[in-house]
Amino acid sequence: MRYLNVFIFILLSLFLSKNIKSQSLNSFKNLDFGYIKGKIKNKNNINLKFATVSLYNNKDNSLVEGTITNSKGKFLFTDIIEGNYRIEISFIGYKDTSIVINKTTNNINNNINTIYLKQDAQLLSEINIEDRKLIYEAKIDKIIYNAENDLNETENNATDVLRKTPLVSVDLEDNISLRGSRNIKFLVNGKASSFFSSDVNTALQMIPADEIKSIEVITSPGAKFDGDGDAGIINIVTKKKRIDGYKASIRTNIGSKTLSFNTNFNTGKGKTGFSVRAGSYGSGLSMREGYDIYRRYDWNSNNDTNQLYKLGTSENQFNGYRGSINAYYDINKSNTINTSLSFRGKSKPNNTYESVYYTAYNEETDTTFNYTKKIDQTLKLEWTTDYIKKYPNHEGKELSVALQIGGNINESNTKLNENNTYTINQNDEKIHEETFQLDFVYPLKKINTKPIEKQKRFKKKRKQKNIENNIETGFKIINRNREIVYSDLESAIYSNAQQFNYNQLVASGYFSTQIKLPYKIGLKAGVRNEFTRSNSNYNNSSIENEYNNILPSLTLSKSFSPINSIKISHNQRITRPSIRQINTNVNRTDNKNITTGNPYLIPTETKQYEIGINSFKRVFQSSIQIYYKHSKNVIESFLDTVENGVSKSTYKNIGQSKQNGISLFTGLSLKKINLRGGLNLYTYSGKDVDLGYTNWTKPVVLYSYNFNFNINITKRWKAESFAFFRSPSQSIQGKSTSFSMMSIGIKRDFKNKKGSFGFRIIEPFNKNKIFRSDLDGEFFSQSSTKTIPFRSFAFSFNYSLGKLKFKQIKTNIKNDDIQNDSGNEF
Repeated sequence: MRYLNVFIFILLSLFLSKNIKSQSLNSFKNLDFGYIKGKIKNKNNINLKFATVSLYNNKDNSLVEGTITNSKGKFLFTDIIEGNYRIEISFIGYKDTSIVINKTTNNINNNINTIYLKQDAQLLSEINIEDRKLIYEAKIDKIIYNAENDLNETENNATDVLRKTPLVSVDLEDNISLRGSRNIKFLVNGKASSFFSSDVNTALQMIPADEIKSIEVITSPGAKFDGDGDAGIINIVTKKKRIDGYKASIRTNIGSKTLSFNTNFNTGKGKTGFSVRAGSYGSGLSMREGYDIYRRYDWNSNNDTNQLYKLGTSENQFNGYRGSINAYYDINKSNTINTSLSFRGKSKPNNTYESVYYTAYNEETDTTFNYTKKIDQTLKLEWTTDYIKKYPNHEGKELSVALQIGGNINESNTKLNENNTYTINQNDEKIHEETFQLDFVYPLKKINTKPIEKQKRFKKKRKQKNIENNIETGFKIINRNREIVYSDLESAIYSNAQQFNYNQLVASGYFSTQIKLPYKIGLKAGVRNEFTRSNSNYNNSSIENEYNNILPSLTLSKSFSPINSIKISHNQRITRPSIRQINTNVNRTDNKNITTGNPYLIPTETKQYEIGINSFKRVFQSSIQIYYKHSKNVIESFLDTVENGVSKSTYKNIGQSKQNGISLFTGLSLKKINLRGGLNLYTYSGKDVDLGYTNWTKPVVLYSYNFNFNINITKRWKAESFAFFRSPSQSIQGKSTSFSMMSIGIKRDFKNKKGSFGFRIIEPFNKNKIFRSDLDGEFFSQSSTKTIPFRSFAFSFNYSLGKLKFKQIKTNIKNDDIQNDSGNEF
């Protein structure tokens, strides 16, 4: 039945496109169409680009169409029938201008030539507009944050940049959420890296902020994207470009809690190019201290209650390195090869000192003193090669083939001293991943929307308006292998040696079509099929799983002008469990709290509906999205049992969850000031009969908001301030603390524009931050409070040498199909 529904869906999409085309031809048959065009300048004969031009019908004063002028100050309205019209032109710093136009059969085309705007002296004294690049953009399926056009003096890595991205929030542990959900798939330059397969947080910290060009937020992914990740996709676009010449640069940050150093060298000439990047980051030799309070009560059916109370301090640090070698070769104008080799590593030691007090029912308190030393180490390698073929005689037609091979080595060693009794917990993981992907784009034949007898009239006067039908198709194979070895060492004797081997094969194919209809309506429809087969082996016990998912997607958009649009979309997605969530090995930080995975997890299935309204004017930008999401078999962390004072947490499919929400962000861009703000407001509710939650839990209102302020003090001095707040997150068992952060930065550019230095401070008004989480179950209640010093400051310096001309570089692998390991959904 499911296959039949999808088949009908595709047929209807293709049928409707042909039917609409036929109706459009008949409706135009007896009408005369013309154009209105002109150019806008000021009194100094300078072209005014991005001026707003609106066309009104004088008969009923209704808006017919709106546009903005291009870089040459020109505008054009097409498909305009006979009638009396009025053109209104507005541009900040100039007086509004209105022109009346009468279109008749004998005067169907109107060329207004040049329109000169007069300056508004009063307004110019308050506001000056210069040619600036947009910070936000809206496309049919995504919102773009152009980070390179923002100041970003307070950012070190990709995580910091994401804090300023619309619809995205970041918590204390650097877990990323998109509209409240952590089931996000991350891409870098349109491809997913094997670096993200085990630790998303670490992978993001390894991407320097100054290398990021833009962040693309895709909440309604089409069929081309892997079907996993019900929250959507975040694509990080770096400044990796084709070059002609050479350039070398360095950037360093020295702060009270963080240090970083990055350098890169680029060179290229003609058909070939080569670049090398290297850097380090971390907390240096300093340790970050924290204070923890933990309390848990558990009871039986007779209400016999036990209490666990822990009081402790912690200190941690982290240091990492990164590097890459990239090259390209243009075989000819139609064939290109790109290749890159990347490596990254990180070490994260953590020390904890605790006093543990356990009071069993009707017994005296048992006191222990714990010292835990934990070291996590990671090494990541990845090689990617792409071949791209274009067809000079068929613009837009493209074939791309990509191969990616990656590997990770992760080691986690925990040494627990409990009243001079030692337990060593070792988790060693090896990851090997191969991906092969083929994509093909084919623009179909253009079909004119004008009758044949009308074509000759406009053939020499203007370009015909067309319906463009594009299709995209492709397939992809991902093979993942994990080998995880776990062991305990008690009193110098190895015990409990366990091994968990896991293999996952994902084979997928897709078909997608994009149709541009009359009246500036766009249709994007597609379907994706994903087959997954996994095999896990735990101490010679094998568990096999196999499933197939058919995932349709549909987006319908209406553009009122180049800066105003509305869209309606629907898609179905899945979320596969991550390796950490299915790993049966035991992970412990003390002997009272242990965590283990669940190899029987099945994917989460999600249906989402969304309406979006976008308006991105030169001065004022805004976007509103209203959405509904329903998921089943949601994967969440679940505190399962408490026995003898020891709690066991695992991961479960909790049944169902539903979410209703609205997302909003706005921006105001003036000459010297840029203001931006965002809000995400939604409700969360869940239920699971098997876990005792027979009815939907009471809807919880959750929200997050952010605010950003930039100012150009002078031509060389700039400053910014950024703040955000996220309400407590919610799960079916409880909630975690809210989180907020504020930063202030200032930067001075060098006179030669080749470098700058700056200063930033984080949390100037709060030295420490307190974080709290609460969990409740049928036979337990648990709370924890963590206090962390948060205030920090840093100095930055960057400088570059050389000169380059840039060309775009491209790759196509997008492994966005498994739940990230930064956490669960809520």
